[in-house]
Amino acid sequence: MKKLATKNLGWLTLLFVTGCHRATASPLTVAENEPAAPPKPVASQPAAEPTRVAMDLMNNRVHASSYREGHLVVDAGSLDFLKYTDGGWKTSWFLDEKDQGRPASLVAGLSAQVYLPVDTDGDGDAGATVGDSTLAFTVRSLAPKQRVSIFVNDKPMGNLDIEGKPKRYQVNVPAAALKVGENRVRFTFRSASGSGNHRSAAAFTDLTLGPSSGAPPEPVGAASREVTASGAKRRALGIAGKSSRLSFFLQIPEGASLALSHAGQAAGAHAIVRVSVDGQKPRVLLDAVSDTKWTDATLPLGAAAGQAARVDLISHGGTVDWAGLRLVVKAAPGPKPPADAPRADHIFIWMVDTLRADKVHVFNPKTRVQTPNYDAFAADATRFAWAQVPGTWSLPSHASLLTGVYPPVHKAVSAESKLSKDVAFIAEDLKKKGFKTAIFSSNGYVSSKWGFDRGWDQYRNFIRENLPNGADYLWKQAKTWVLANKKKPEFAYLATVDPHVAYTPRGSTVAR
Repeated sequence: MKKLATKNLGWLTLLFVTGCHRATASPLTVAENEPAAPPKPVASQPAAEPTRVAMDLMNNRVHASSYREGHLVVDAGSLDFLKYTDGGWKTSWFLDEKDQGRPASLVAGLSAQVYLPVDTDGDGDAGATVGDSTLAFTVRSLAPKQRVSIFVNDKPMGNLDIEGKPKRYQVNVPAAALKVGENRVRFTFRSASGSGNHRSAAAFTDLTLGPSSGAPPEPVGAASREVTASGAKRRALGIAGKSSRLSFFLQIPEGASLALSHAGQAAGAHAIVRVSVDGQKPRVLLDAVSDTKWTDATLPLGAAAGQAARVDLISHGGTVDWAGLRLVVKAAPGPKPPADAPRADHIFIWMVDTLRADKVHVFNPKTRVQTPNYDAFAADATRFAWAQVPGTWSLPSHASLLTGVYPPVHKAVSAESKLSKDVAFIAEDLKKKGFKTAIFSSNGYVSSKWGFDRGWDQYRNFIRENLPNGADYLWKQAKTWVLANKKKPEFAYLATVDPHVAYTPRGSTVAR
């Protein structure tokens, strides 16, 4: 890696390459609702090399899946629901709504779907094979004489009459209808009420899916709260009950360890930490009876480094609370800027939607895609080896890039939502600091309709203006503005989408 050149006028160029669909969690750390308590030092470990937090799992708890007595628990009235609806991408929900004063998600029209994971790793409650299961959900009809048809992986599971008051229903799901991995569950209703964008059939508040032996548990998943154990108070995550599992799906950095503290609410509660990677046997990192006082641990993740993994926090025989959850890595000393380093007065972000890093030569020398201009730029720039989009599609991802916070904070998480005015916006901040600001966008979501028209001296969205929107045309317009303002501090955001649509590159750009 090389430093960015900062000579002459102090030009600083940043290139963000992002995707538009499913993605893993971003390694940035932003508080979801309230700040977590500062992580406690791992007192039981000898002095070692200094570390830094690569990801704070307490602040990113919305990414975790909750299991209670072997049943997946989904809170449809909170941000938890996002990960089961593909971030709201074409799954037909009005997310983050209210129904009779209670948080809920509304079916957009007559039909909506969720994707629920099924595994056979087991946590003491589920078997080693996919078995007969029960799907339970709390719903209220928003139209009279309502009926719903339920499908799992396009197989009919039956029909239910739905009342006009919140009620929990359940349906049997035979093992033959399920598969390991994501399972598509679709609810299709007879009728809907309302008008405009909020015509809806029903309001959901929760769902559970688990073994059909025994009644489904109460649909209460992990909760963040202050927990006092032996006089020591810490912010912790826990799932009440005789057994539970909290599963984080993570991209594990090289050399990472999982740091945590655990405490049982009663003597005899058992704490287990397990890591699973596709193609590898699950490994147990911790298996201990959890004391009623906080016990600190740092667990090396070893073979999971550099891979997508599932980290499970499991409790048996009583509730275990988990605090200070974070991925830590060795802290590298940062380079000291030269004393005469110029201020970066020219800041440009060029975001290429749906361009994968492994298709760019500087990240993957074996790719057949030839990008000589990008390669030349990257040869004299800093390249980031590990970065991920914070959302599963354009709207939340662009919003995070321009605000520096996660989707749960900026709230731009569905086609019906808008970027929150309560979060800082980079164009507004730089404008206050004397910068000229401009945005040139070929992405329809990065527009005034979703709240992106804040703080710009020049605001252009070529999709919304019904103009050509290819990168060549966008750059032609942007270059004129950049050169006109080159003697002033300036910030320009360019959002191109060429790889996103049917893409036919010029013959000279592809190795044949």
